[in-house]
Amino acid sequence: MERAFRALLALALTGDRLPGDITGLVEGIAHATGELEPWLDHLAALPGPAADAGLVRLAFDWATDLLWEDFAFTWWYDGDPGLVAAWLPTQRPRVAAFAARHPRCKTASDALIALDRLRAGGHSPWSYPYGMREYLRLTAAAG
Repeated sequence: MERAFRALLALALTGDRLPGDITGLVEGIAHATGELEPWLDHLAALPGPAADAGLVRLAFDWATDLLWEDFAFTWWYDGDPGLVAAWLPTQRPRVAAFAARHPRCKTASDALIALDRLRAGGHSPWSYPYGMREYLRLTAAAG
């Protein structure tokens, strides 16, 4: 089972999966196994350019959500988002190396900003995407 989970995470990170899809997968695997750390370590250890790019996208997404205080595990109630917050800064060297190899990659440069703000205990330099007016519009449309 563990090998299957590792393979699924590798395919998700190196493929065209959106960060939210990877988050759901990590959350589900952590819930099934009762621990998150080995799966974060697995993501960090995946080699190659596709894994580097996937990790940059994931780091940006997670760090931004943490800065907006919007990162939570949807249905794994025992999950501690603080583990993700502690793990993300350890990925800064890999994100920085990717940014150096791809200087025009905005996601990589923004991920570095988000990681630095997260490490410093700062706030997001970006506005939260859903203001109260937008939130009310979306909730009204949802019924």
